[in-house]
Amino acid sequence: MKKKRFKIGDRVKCISGAVFNELNEIGTIVARREDHKWCVEFDKNVEGHSGSLTGEKFKYGHCVFVSEDRMQKLEEAPVPEAKI
Repeated sequence: MKKKRFKIGDRVKCISGAVFNELNEIGTIVARREDHKWCVEFDKNVEGHSGSLTGEKFKYGHCVFVSEDRMQKLEEAPVPEAKI
């Protein structure tokens, strides 16, 4: 079985194939659809939808279903050590 590259809660950037205005925008994965596309709730209004096909509703205009090949996972920056 292929390991999933993404999970709910991951921060991602849309890197290709914009359907609405999501290209180069950053958001959070909030759900996964049966066809394995991820529902991403973008930080900005991308003129999308509310993600309601997942059975839940998120921020209207901020959601788009995105396939894995169109996303790049954003890694958290390491927290610098405090110098004492």
